[in-house]
Amino acid sequence: MANKKIIFLDRDGVINKDPGGWTEYSYVTKWEDFIFLPNVLKALKEINDLGYDIVVISNQAGISKGYYSREALDDVKFKNAS
Repeated sequence: MANKKIIFLDRDGVINKDPGGWTEYSYVTKWEDFIFLPNVLKALKEINDLGYDIVVISNQAGISKGYYSREALDDVKFKNAS
């Protein structure tokens, strides 16, 4: 069995513009606030073409602080997956 190649990438500030200071509560709480950084989509495709599975990680403390719901986060996540 071949070894699986996986890369873990943080979301805010790596894939999308860091929301600190310019969005409500400094979190991406809706799709309209999710802005891909330049060349990220191309880089993700290249990583995938090299045989890597991509796992996006993110500490979303805004949920526990009550700034937005898990459902709001899922809405952003699933819109990005399409």
